[in-house]
Amino acid sequence: MEENWRGFAECSYLLEDEFNWYLRLAAFERFARFNTEVLQKCRPQITAIILIYGDILFGWLGNRDYLYREFSKILCNVIFESLQEEPRPLGPALGLRGEQI
Repeated sequence: MEENWRGFAECSYLLEDEFNWYLRLAAFERFARFNTEVLQKCRPQITAIILIYGDILFGWLGNRDYLYREFSKILCNVIFESLQEEPRPLGPALGLRGEQI
């Protein structure tokens, strides 16, 4: 698995502010669209824990006003409502096969 991420980790663009800004927007939009589609198709969604991690990496809450201007209210609410949920305590079994994240 590490080999699959090597190109991304070694990418010099990661040090550029503009690249990071567009990566932030693209990740937000993709996660929001995926979770919107999930609601319509009754599939598992990207969980609040993963979205919280995305917010830590990309600072979505700190750019909430911009994101609401850039994307629809429906897309933004899918992410921001999940970020407002009370996170589950992280137990030692989190992420093990069969354990819900």
